[in-house]
Amino acid sequence: MVLETTPSAELSTSAFFLLRGRCFRIMKSGTGLTTHCDGPVVWKGPWRDAKGEIWIVEACVEHKPAIE
Repeated sequence: MVLETTPSAELSTSAFFLLRGRCFRIMKSGTGLTTHCDGPVVWKGPWRDAKGEIWIVEACVEHKPAIE
Protein backbone atom coordinates (compact mmCIF):
# COMPACT_ATOMS: atom_id res chain seq x y z
CA MET A 1 0.00 0.00 0.00
CA VAL A 2 1.34 3.41 -0.92
CA LEU A 3 0.35 6.30 1.30
CA GLU A 4 0.40 9.68 -0.38
CA THR A 5 1.72 12.58 1.62
CA THR A 6 -1.17 14.91 2.23
CA PRO A 7 -1.40 18.34 3.87
CA SER A 8 -2.58 16.52 7.01
CA ALA A 9 0.59 14.39 7.15
CA GLU A 10 2.90 15.15 10.02
CA LEU A 11 6.37 14.13 11.11
CA SER A 12 6.40 11.14 13.46
CA THR A 13 8.46 12.39 16.38
CA SER A 14 11.98 10.99 16.25
CA ALA A 15 10.96 8.44 13.62
CA PHE A 16 13.44 7.75 10.86
CA PHE A 17 14.51 4.90 8.64
CA LEU A 18 17.56 4.73 6.42
CA LEU A 19 16.70 3.82 2.85
CA ARG A 20 19.08 4.81 0.05
CA GLY A 21 17.67 7.52 -2.18
CA ARG A 22 14.77 8.40 0.14
CA CYS A 23 14.32 11.10 2.76
CA PHE A 24 15.08 9.51 6.13
CA ARG A 25 12.05 10.98 7.92
CA ILE A 26 8.89 8.99 8.53
CA MET A 27 5.55 10.77 8.13
CA LYS A 28 2.24 9.94 9.82
CA SER A 29 -1.13 10.70 8.26
CA GLY A 30 -4.43 11.41 10.01
CA THR A 31 -5.29 7.73 9.63
CA GLY A 32 -2.28 6.71 11.71
CA LEU A 33 -0.40 5.05 8.82
CA THR A 34 3.26 5.88 8.36
CA THR A 35 5.60 6.03 5.36
CA HIS A 36 8.79 7.72 4.23
CA CYS A 37 8.58 11.40 3.37
CA ASP A 38 8.28 11.45 -0.41
CA GLY A 39 10.25 14.67 -0.91
CA PRO A 40 13.21 14.47 -3.30
CA VAL A 41 16.59 13.97 -1.65
CA VAL A 42 18.76 17.10 -1.85
CA TRP A 43 21.17 16.58 1.06
CA LYS A 44 23.28 13.80 2.59
CA GLY A 45 25.23 14.14 5.80
CA PRO A 46 25.38 13.57 9.56
CA TRP A 47 22.31 13.81 11.79
CA ARG A 48 22.20 13.36 15.57
CA ASP A 49 19.22 11.45 16.99
CA ALA A 50 17.54 12.05 20.36
CA LYS A 51 20.00 9.66 22.08
CA GLY A 52 22.97 11.56 20.67
CA GLU A 53 23.96 8.91 18.12
CA ILE A 54 25.17 10.23 14.76
CA TRP A 55 23.78 8.75 11.55
CA ILE A 56 24.57 9.52 7.90
CA VAL A 57 21.18 10.28 6.38
CA GLU A 58 19.65 11.56 3.15
CA ALA A 59 17.01 14.26 3.44
CA CYS A 60 14.64 16.46 1.46
CA VAL A 61 14.80 20.25 1.77
CA GLU A 62 12.13 20.29 4.49
CA HIS A 63 13.85 17.69 6.69
CA LYS A 64 17.47 18.72 6.12
CA PRO A 65 19.02 19.09 9.59
CA ALA A 66 20.05 22.53 10.76
CA ILE A 67 23.82 23.09 10.79
CA GLU A 68 25.13 22.88 14.35
